[in-house]
Parts: sequence; C-alpha cells; structure tokens
Amino acid sequence: MYPTTLLQRLRFCSDEPLSTLSPRLPEKHDPDEWLQNRRATYWKEPGKSDGFSHPAGHLPLHTGQRITSDTFFNTFFARYWQELTTLRSLGLTLRYSGRLKVEIIGYPGWTTPVLLATEELAHSDQPAETSFKLDIDLSNSPFLRIAFLVTALEDNSRLLGGHWHTFDAPQNPVRLALLTPTYNRPQFCRRTVERILGDPDLAHEDLHLWIVEQSETPELSGLANDRCHVFQQRNLGSTGGYTRALCESLYEHPELRPTHCLFMDDDIDLETDSILRAIRLYQFARQPFILGGTMIDLHNPTTIGNLGSFYKKGRLDYYVPQNHLGNSSAASAEALFKMSIPMQTHVAAWWFAVFPVSVIDGMGLPIPFFLKMDDVEYSLRATQKGTPLYVMPGIGLWHLTGTVKSCPGVDYVAFYNQLLVNTYYDAESGRSMFTLFGEMVNGALERKRMRMAVLLLRCMEDLAGGWKNFRDATFPQRWDEVTSYISRFPEPDTPEALNTPVDDSCVEKYREHFLAVCNRGLRNMETIHAEFQEKLPATTTPEAWREYFQRGNSTFLS
Repeated sequence: MYPTTLLQRLRFCSDEPLSTLSPRLPEKHDPDEWLQNRRATYWKEPGKSDGFSHPAGHLPLHTGQRITSDTFFNTFFARYWQELTTLRSLGLTLRYSGRLKVEIIGYPGWTTPVLLATEELAHSDQPAETSFKLDIDLSNSPFLRIAFLVTALEDNSRLLGGHWHTFDAPQNPVRLALLTPTYNRPQFCRRTVERILGDPDLAHEDLHLWIVEQSETPELSGLANDRCHVFQQRNLGSTGGYTRALCESLYEHPELRPTHCLFMDDDIDLETDSILRAIRLYQFARQPFILGGTMIDLHNPTTIGNLGSFYKKGRLDYYVPQNHLGNSSAASAEALFKMSIPMQTHVAAWWFAVFPVSVIDGMGLPIPFFLKMDDVEYSLRATQKGTPLYVMPGIGLWHLTGTVKSCPGVDYVAFYNQLLVNTYYDAESGRSMFTLFGEMVNGALERKRMRMAVLLLRCMEDLAGGWKNFRDATFPQRWDEVTSYISRFPEPDTPEALNTPVDDSCVEKYREHFLAVCNRGLRNMETIHAEFQEKLPATTTPEAWREYFQRGNSTFLS
C-alpha cells in the first residue's frame, strides 16, 4: 500500500486578539464574544451554533462531552474532491489522551447521515495516535462531506490533533508561488509571511513567496531568504504589485518557475492550512482549474463575505454570492449544506486565488488597471477560455470588508474600470453600463450632488475617449488629477456644502456636457469595444509589463 499523504490537518482556533489583526476595531467590540464566534468555524458541540471554547492547540473534554468536526475548517468537503480530483481513498488520523469514542459520519445531504466507522479508543495517559481507513471510494461516494464526532469517556480527555489523509499517490508535481504586494501595511504583511514560513508542514512543500513592497521607505527586506523573495517598487497599485511578483516568479527566476500561482492579499488573517489544502488539490487534480478561497468577515468572524461570485454584464453589482450565502453564518447547518455542493463561479478574488501557470501562459498577464476589477477581468478571461473556477469552503481567511476608504481617486478607478470591463467584453453590455451611468449622473445633477455627478461624468468621458485615453493614463497621476478635478465641489451634507449652494447655471453647464458625452459614447460604443478588443491584449505581455514597470519606476528598487 502506498504511504499515506496528508490532505487536510485538523485545526484549532488561535487565541490571537482582533486588536492585533485589524487596523480598526468596530465600535462595539467584545473580544470574548468575537473569539467565541470565531471558534464556531473550527469545533462545535452537536446541535449548537456557538463555538467550543478551547485553548489554542487542543480540545479538553470531560466525561460525556461531545464535539463535532463538522465545521467550516474541519469537515472534509468530499464532493469537491470528487469533482476536482482523482482521489479514491480516505483515512483519518487522530492524536489524543484519555479515553474517547470516535464516530466518523458521512453527510449525503439533508437525508440521514451515515455512520461510516466507530471505535472506542483505549485509555492513554500519554499522547497516543490512532488511524482509520474508511471503506468508501471517493470517486463515486454519495457524500457531500465527511466529519467525525468524539465523545469523552472519562474526565481529562483531550483531542490533540490529527489529519485527513489518503492512501493514493499524488499524480502532479506542484510548485506554488505566493504573490503578495503590499502598500503602507508592512506589519500585516510581515505577520502573514512569518506565519506561512513558520508553519512546520508547509516547510516541506515546494513553495516560494514573492513579496512586492510598494514604498519608497521599504521595511520588509529583512524577510528575504531562499524561500521568500522581496522586491521594492513605487506604488503601481494592486495590479502592478501582483504582476511584478508574477513576472519575477515566471520570467526572471527560471530555476524557480512555479506550476501554480497564488494571488494573496497582504492584510488577511489566513488559516495557513488553506495553502496546504490547495497544494494537495492540485497534486491530485484531474484537469486545470482556478481555485478561490472563501472570505470571512474579520469583524464578524462567522459571517461569509464571499464564497464565489458571478459577474453580470452591464450591472454594477458583479459580486453575487454563491448559493445566496453572502452574509450568512459559516457556522450554520444550512450554510454548511449549501457550501458543500460544488458550483462553478466567475470570479476568484485576489485575497486568495490560485491560477495554474498553464492557464496564465495561455491567456497572458493582467491588464494594467492599477486597482479595482483586475481580479474580476482576469477571472473572466480565464473562464471564457474554458478553465473552470471554484471557490472552495474549508479554504479560507478572514478579511475586512469594505476597508478602502472612499475617496475620489479610488471611486474613479472603480467606476471607470467597471465601464471598461463591460465594454471590453461586450459592446451591448458596455452600452447598458454607459446608460446606467448616465441615469446616475442625471439623478445626481437633479439633486445637485455635484461630486458624484462630476465623478461619474469623468468616467464616462474617459471611456468615450476609447483606447487612447486608457493608453495615456498613468497612475497615480490620473488619480491626483481626478481628485483635484472633483474636489472643487464640497462633500454633500457638510457645513461647507450648506454654505456654498450650487448655482443652477453650474448644473446646466454640466448637463449640457453630460448629454454630449452620452451621445458620443453611445454612438461610438461598437467602435470603442472593437478598439479595446484589438489593443488591450497587447498590454498583457511580459514585454509590455516590463515597459510599464520602467515607466512607473525610473529605476527598480529591487
């Protein structure tokens, strides 16, 4: 029999406080309640929604106490492995002390769970280990997920750890490149990198971190070693940071060229086993696929922020949660059932998104957007070429939702890139989005909300300018220009705004300009779409990006 391969470790909730993980705390922050809620994604008592209180690293149990692993991070999502891999066999190893009863349970859906194996573990004063080989074939198993229940048969029993494993041999070599840009958040990036490098099981995997610090006063060079490569450059936005890391890993260091690239945010609170699980999925993968990680709200640590999303052309709300799980609890039985059913989606956000290099080689590098919509477009490009995309439960992280403070520069990039992506992929979709923006501008002018009206109008005007306008844009210069342009008008509902009412003649001047821009954009939409279709792919080559880097950095700081 082939030696076992670890697939997924059993994890315990850390006791790290929110104050060390978040740059800002919610107004009503109860640290004990926050930690207890977070534990519910790891271990629970059957029938309860609250997490099981435990110290970091083990579960202390008293006689009769029952704990289930059927949670977001510790259940085995069997149907995903069935759909994405060639895996057939599954086993479970547990480390314990005291005396426990173990029941391994298969969940076929809402129907009655099936008992797959049960055993009373002999008493042990010292840490002991036991293993199970399940009598199932995962390739045609009816189970959505598989978990276990432990019952303490005496006081002072402890569950110390364990893992799900297989007896199958891995088929595919995997070398993973972790790509992380950072801008003015060195403390959060450092914490994430140190946790990954300090993970004892990841130390045995073939992975390298590629960190791009976008700062003129770099602070992360001390992290560099033979597995962590650190580069510095001026701020070229998230797109420029990720793509610099991507180019370094793919083209500048051929001896370290990866098979897969993980786009990973700098300020996430990562469950590091997510990386190991991703590696194992690709080692057993049946075909190339893109893998996204679930985002859980850091401030509400059981609330699902994003578990896969769909892009609806011609609409602003392109993040539509898979199975309507957005804002639902990762600790609820209903959500656990829904997320157990694999579903292909359109977008893998770059807080955790793995792309096979074979897919990247076939579609090119990202479009130089600076920030916003870069991950949406890159995912769409891959899926439209036929690569399936899944966002998998059990692979996850905590992240702040809506953390970028609204400002004219950020808002401009977000709105303009939505116009651009819609127009690039479909002229009719671009026309629909352009019309929607027009309605928003008209409404803002009616209410004399001049900042919003002028911001959206500038986005429409730049889109109507077509390829040349995009080609000539440089950031952050465009950012500063738009900020200056819009800041002529005060924020609405402020004392300044109340003391400086907008003159009707000003509104009419912008309305005339708006109508001209609207007519030009809608009339030329087919031409703008065709021009972007022809020109934008040339921006995604390594040569184009090297030129882009050189324009953005008079000299590299690497």
